[in-house]
Amino acid sequence: RVKRRGEKPEHPFYLFIRFWRLLVAAYEGMRRRLKGYHRAAELYGALNRWGRHSGLARAGSETPAEFGSRLNRRFPRFAPEIGLIVEAFHREAYGETELAPDQLARACSAWYRMRSPLHWPLRVKVRFSAFP
Repeated sequence: RVKRRGEKPEHPFYLFIRFWRLLVAAYEGMRRRLKGYHRAAELYGALNRWGRHSGLARAGSETPAEFGSRLNRRFPRFAPEIGLIVEAFHREAYGETELAPDQLARACSAWYRMRSPLHWPLRVKVRFSAFP
């Protein structure tokens, strides 16, 4: 944050808190990546974060299918992957069934394809585009 003229600097304690939150967030991100995903709900949570960081946060009243459809419109390249993750979440959450290992493996593979750094330029383009 840029300090304006006449504004007092932030208290060192608040700077420490901000730094601490940054460290905790980095730790949580690394822990999630190293731990892997064991449930479709975890993958869907990752998809929500991915969408938010791409400029398309899920609305509170939006169903997973609606959110997936909105992501598909903005990222048609990832439509199969998004569909696979949302479908896995539906089966697990609404069908109240545990996914078979091969189903979870396919959803995880879809997630790993989506989060590849090769696709970051597309995500940046969508984030800063003028269309809602």
